[in-house]
Amino acid sequence: MTAIRPAATVQVIRELPQGGIEVLMLRRNRAVKFASGFWVFPGGKVEPHEMEGVNSLQAAKTAVVREAKEEADLDLQEADLHFFVHWTTPTSEPKRFGTYFFHTQVPYDGTVITVDNSEILEHRWMTPEAAMAAALAKKILLMPPTFISLQRIRYCMSYSEVVAEWQRSEPLYILPMIQMEGSQAISMYEGDAGYTSGDSHLEGPRHRLLFDYQKASFEFQYSDCDDHFPVNGLRHLQKKDLS
Repeated sequence: MTAIRPAATVQVIRELPQGGIEVLMLRRNRAVKFASGFWVFPGGKVEPHEMEGVNSLQAAKTAVVREAKEEADLDLQEADLHFFVHWTTPTSEPKRFGTYFFHTQVPYDGTVITVDNSEILEHRWMTPEAAMAAALAKKILLMPPTFISLQRIRYCMSYSEVVAEWQRSEPLYILPMIQMEGSQAISMYEGDAGYTSGDSHLEGPRHRLLFDYQKASFEFQYSDCDDHFPVNGLRHLQKKDLS
């Protein structure tokens, strides 16, 4: 079985003067082996020395502060990091990570981002809605956990609303079940009828993300199951929000 490597990432959020929020997005170099060319939040692997004498959550905080500095010359404080979800790469993948996701706020004025021009080649401040739209328009590549994390806060107009949104539930620990159909991946989560067996065709509750990188399509399906992803009052379930 492929070993699960500990990792950490952070949604770095700033409030816009006119209202609304933006999230820091970084474009990974296509030359790197993992997530090459994808737009991600700052983060990376937890180093072995960072795990000595502490629990995994504390080690993840230490790692994400280091990674934010290395990738974007961004100074974060561990005390300001708030854990909201943990994603484990599906068992079918050749490289697997157990990644802690945090969020934090930085000032709109005075926050300067300088990418390392090695692992990271570009940065953008984007509203969650704009980042999702760019992915659907094939302008940027997003991994499913990134897309879902943006979807969760897409309607938040301030950092306090982001905090309230993530506090609506205890931090989730998510291990997707993946089934491929051509170039489309069906990522099923707990509560989905096909989650245990891996059979996406079973009738019953739906709790899944359908994504196709060739077509740049994302479709979140959720019906008839407990609310594991309480996204902004479930507004994402309205038909107009599924595209």
